[in-house]
Amino acid sequence: MPLSLWYFYCMFESIDILASAVQTFVDNCVTGITANVARCQELVDHSVGVVTALCPYLGYKKSAELAKKALQSNKSVRDPNSGGKDTYRKKKWMKFLILSI
Repeated sequence: MPLSLWYFYCMFESIDILASAVQTFVDNCVTGITANVARCQELVDHSVGVVTALCPYLGYKKSAELAKKALQSNKSVRDPNSGGKDTYRKKKWMKFLILSI
């Protein structure tokens, strides 16, 4: 068998092994996985990353202050009682964020 054919044989054999491994992974690990919706919502609610969506509306400075306050007080960014001058505007855009997630 010429050397170039040997390389193709090895490559296709490796592809076949990889395909079998992926199928085994899907059958034994992926099938049946469900998300814990309550935990996912909790993680999103306490993430300060959602303030990036507020930057165009509140401005970078106010959004950063909001994120800092949320981290310091260990409250959600979406908490409407977190205060500030722009509470009304924040409530308005929090509704937008809730609907977008």
